[in-house]
Amino acid sequence: MSKSLMIFFTILLGAFNGYSQRVYLKYALFLDINRQYIQIFNKQDSSVITDRSTDSSRLIKVFDMSEKGQLKFLLWDNSFKKKMEGEYLESSKLYTDTVFYRKAGRDGNGVRYRKFYRPLRNGDWKYYDEQGNIYLREKYSKGSLIETIISCDK
Repeated sequence: MSKSLMIFFTILLGAFNGYSQRVYLKYALFLDINRQYIQIFNKQDSSVITDRSTDSSRLIKVFDMSEKGQLKFLLWDNSFKKKMEGEYLESSKLYTDTVFYRKAGRDGNGVRYRKFYRPLRNGDWKYYDEQGNIYLREKYSKGSLIETIISCDK
């Protein structure tokens, strides 16, 4: 087999593996931490694609995600320093949102409906300062805030 043919098959296999790792969600997940809807999840690198720019999507990593929103996440700031981490429980119901938009090149407006899950905060949530130290902890149980602990270690 020629070298160029081997390179072609290697690239094709890599593209297939990258594509096969993507999970296209039937319904988006709305995360309140960054007010974005996750629409695609890549298992290979734990990255997400949201309804906003890919620039803001790169700041969140999601682990062990289910279709209804059970997941663990890590959120970075623009310098890729830890900003927040926590976990969500699966959403108890499917929500519907109305999205209004202007039709391109035509008069009038359009309407579409977006269905999404809104997972519940759960467990230990940690918030980090610019030096990477935890300055705040919150404990949640099925979406309800149970305890807040402010760290004074400076």
